[in-house]
Amino acid sequence: MNPAKMKLTPLSELVDDVWGPIGTPERDAMEAQLKEDLQAYYIGEAIKAERLKQNLTQEELGAKVGVKKLGIDGKVAL
Repeated sequence: MNPAKMKLTPLSELVDDVWGPIGTPERDAMEAQLKEDLQAYYIGEAIKAERLKQNLTQEELGAKVGVKKLGIDGKVAL
């Protein structure tokens, strides 16, 4: 395909199509969920980095903090 004839859609338009326009309840809910998910990810990465720094396995860290296999909602593995 000839690049000169390609129709490019701005990312902001795609986001509006999927999540709704800024300020709508659907968009606000999605952005709040995304913020929560990112915060959980960063916390998990910080825990992982500290666990690796201390040369602990997931199981060893879990035993130290009293968690077996999976933690909150069965989503967070230590």
